[in-house]
Amino acid sequence: MSPYLTETFETSDHLAGAGIDYGADVPMDDQPFDMRTKHATLTSIP
Repeated sequence: MSPYLTETFETSDHLAGAGIDYGADVPMDDQPFDMRTKHATLTSIP
């Protein structure tokens, strides 16, 4: 997705808009969780 800790507040929106369903680059990685975006929901997977 992006180099470590370089995403912005809009990164998740851009990824969801591009059709991405999940990501593993979110710093909060203890449990899977859903992130709501303008386009869809992304799932963070540790």
